[in-house]
Amino acid sequence: MFFVATKKFVQVYDLQKAEVVKKLESGLREISSISIHPGGDNVIVGSKDGKLCWFDTDLSTRPYKML
Repeated sequence: MFFVATKKFVQVYDLQKAEVVKKLESGLREISSISIHPGGDNVIVGSKDGKLCWFDTDLSTRPYKML
């Protein structure tokens, strides 16, 4: 798995298949940072305005919780 953050989304790629497998929709204005659990199933996304989105990628492409 390979994660790429753009201003609004985090795309998850499967490099062996050379395809996008998930597109995480944060709803944030502008993503400034991401942190990925080693298992790849939990992702924290931070924005420039201080908000955080927590994704459980096994459940949904929408945030599990916003802080």
